Amino acid sequence: MTRIVHSLLAAILLCAGASHALVADPLARPGGWATGTVGGAGGSSDTASDSASLATALAKPGAGMVFVKDTVTGVFYVSVGNKSLLGLPGAVLRGSLNVAGTSAAMVRNVIVRNLTILPVGTCKGDFGVGTCEDKDGAVRVSYARGVWLDHLTITDGLYSNLDIVHGSDSLTLSWIRQSYTRTDTSHQFANLIGASDRNGAEDSLRLRFTWHHSLWGDNIRERMPRVRFSNAHLYGNVFRAAKANYCIRAAWRSDLLIEANAFEGSSNPLDIYDTNARAQSRFNLFSSVTGDTTGNGIATPPPYAYALDTMTACTAPAGVSVCDPFFGLHAMAATVGNAVTGAGANLTWTVLPVGLSGTSRAAGLRTVRSQGRMLVVNEGMKRQILSLTTVSGRTLLPEVVLEPGARLSLPQTHGLSLLHQGSEEGEGTRLLGL
Repeated sequence: MTRIVHSLLAAILLCAGASHALVADPLARPGGWATGTVGGAGGSSDTASDSASLATALAKPGAGMVFVKDTVTGVFYVSVGNKSLLGLPGAVLRGSLNVAGTSAAMVRNVIVRNLTILPVGTCKGDFGVGTCEDKDGAVRVSYARGVWLDHLTITDGLYSNLDIVHGSDSLTLSWIRQSYTRTDTSHQFANLIGASDRNGAEDSLRLRFTWHHSLWGDNIRERMPRVRFSNAHLYGNVFRAAKANYCIRAAWRSDLLIEANAFEGSSNPLDIYDTNARAQSRFNLFSSVTGDTTGNGIATPPPYAYALDTMTACTAPAGVSVCDPFFGLHAMAATVGNAVTGAGANLTWTVLPVGLSGTSRAAGLRTVRSQGRMLVVNEGMKRQILSLTTVSGRTLLPEVVLEPGARLSLPQTHGLSLLHQGSEEGEGTRLLGL
């Protein structure tokens, strides 16, 4: 019986999609360069509401879903692969988050979603000890492969908001909102991809990423992002940094496809910093901007399917013979920029963490958590009848008979419900493990 349940569960996980929705599936998967990333699906489940419990959960061996509750403060590391770090509604991380392996051991298969990240401390100036150059970014990805960052709100990074460095590869970044509230230093930078022109041994043919449906906003001056080496794809994004020196910088040996984005009131939307860089611009909307909007060269096309917002259907107003060719991008910009329902940490999960310890309301049945699995134990004297369904109501196993003394083992995961259909004496349906 256990083999059957595991096979069905594996099929469910393979079918999980990654569409944008404010009510979101914690088992969703990304598209783009991070296609195939599953995070902690099928592993243990922990909820952390303080720095000690979060650090412990992130360091736990094996796959795991780690939910963050309320506000936690500290410097946190995701250095164990096969992890999903998911913020419950309103979750805030004050400090910094590092998805960090080593040159000898990359961390792989990591998902981070629905967190507001606010650095601790202040900085001024751009050079020397104690200045912004001496600090870290709010989010830093280094020596990592297969990473999805989604629905994050990042404000006031010290060195920067979010950086990807040291041979990291195969990343998707989506629905991220960035800004600065401080205005007293020129070091109000967003994102650095590749830390140095001299790091080709690690970065060449890596640093590949997809960045879509995100917002760069108030008081960001540069790096939206600044890119070295990477074969990158940016689409469906909104740039509203009115004080920017530049938006996207195509630096050393970068290869960028920049399409169907909306640049609104920013200077230098496309900054070709290296004459060998390729930064192909197509289908972009430029409103009240100055500087380069042309780009340079033909970029390498991405190896995955995707849909642009330029394809949004338009019905021409009465008396107008043709539609606005940028209708879809105006609609996209309004959607992404919405402070409540657009980019940023605004998700509610379809399924919350399951409490698996304690005694079930069904007489004689007990649910316990053990080494990354949920055990349902029949401690009574009667035969019990269970069923397994998805949260959407699809029945996977209509009848599982659990004899007295027997146990059923399931991976700890989300998206499934175990129902007690009754005993041989016909008790009614009750939900287990919630």
